[in-house]
Amino acid sequence: MGWGFDEAYFFWSPVYISTVAFAAALAQPSDVDWKLYGSTLDPAVALCFYNAKDIDKRPDGNIRVWIKCLLRDDVLKSVDPKNEQGKKIVEDTAQKIKRGYVPPIIVLGKMDFDEIGGVVASEKAANVTNLQPIGQIFYEINCKEKMTRVLSAHFRQGGKDASLNTPLDWEYVPPETNYDTLLRIQCR
Repeated sequence: MGWGFDEAYFFWSPVYISTVAFAAALAQPSDVDWKLYGSTLDPAVALCFYNAKDIDKRPDGNIRVWIKCLLRDDVLKSVDPKNEQGKKIVEDTAQKIKRGYVPPIIVLGKMDFDEIGGVVASEKAANVTNLQPIGQIFYEINCKEKMTRVLSAHFRQGGKDASLNTPLDWEYVPPETNYDTLLRIQCR
């Protein structure tokens, strides 16, 4: 799969832009467990993560989850072993893999196992750095119907913040998209 992402339309939408800014303001590294589930555009401009620590399983069977997307170049810079933080991320990544951790995106077969080091390092960077997201979205997923909707979104684009705080309509999840990957991870 690599870092391809078919949701270029979403990436540039106002909903996407506002989600990032809001989630950045709310999330503290100790309160989150970001897991990679996809990327935007091809080649990847941003890596997108969901917060595994704050998944809300609703009484109606639906799932609510926050996602954030970080610029790929920012993530790569943060894992550079030439600086202290990057060195620590690389060391922690090696230990996590040694203990047997396999990221959900690899378990699903959306990425090859030989990409595990990069995936785990990017997840670690998303958890411990103060990188500013370009977008954050609060999704609701209907596993039974294979549908999603945006409940809230915050984005930053062109130096401006935008947000959406009115839930959007339900949409069916197209196959072979990041929405599909997120649904399959959450609805196992």
